[in-house]
Amino acid sequence: MSDSERQAQFEAVEAKRQEMVRKLREAQQPILADLRAVGFDVDSLWSLGSRPKSYTAALPVLLKHLERGGYPDRIMGALAFRLGVKEMRPYWDTLRDMYVRATGGDERQGFAAALAEIVTREREEDLISLILDDNLDDSRILLLRGLTRLRSDRSRAVMESLVDHPVLGKAATGVVHQRELRQARKNRKSAAR
Repeated sequence: MSDSERQAQFEAVEAKRQEMVRKLREAQQPILADLRAVGFDVDSLWSLGSRPKSYTAALPVLLKHLERGGYPDRIMGALAFRLGVKEMRPYWDTLRDMYVRATGGDERQGFAAALAEIVTREREEDLISLILDDNLDDSRILLLRGLTRLRSDRSRAVMESLVDHPVLGKAATGVVHQRELRQARKNRKSAAR
């Protein structure tokens, strides 16, 4: 391939990327307008989470737009991901149902990440049932973080039972291995005393 062919190929890929960025910017404008109305003047959904102050007042806006739907998958995923804050714990059922119904990969991953962050002990069995639901895709790997955060005997047992799972096994094995390493260090420290 000649330099001019490589350059033409690069320019075609870059033009496609720029078009995608333009479409995403355009598609999120209604959401950004609603966010500005509640005091959040951001350039994009992705910059909302990087703000130093809480964006609690923005949560109803994000949830409203998620429920409305019709946005590109990347935007739906960004909206869902931003709901992974403790203030959304009362909306577990809503987010869980939206996760199960999600059709896009980014959207489903955004919901999985959010659910893993907001899960509480009261929702542990619900989280486990989502993780074990083989009708759901590999976004369930992100739900494992919720099991790790809960640190209960039940969540540990479930994690250990998943080490041979065809989809979740590699991630579960990593978590179990890290837990074993921490326990071994703790045992060595105790024995050294």
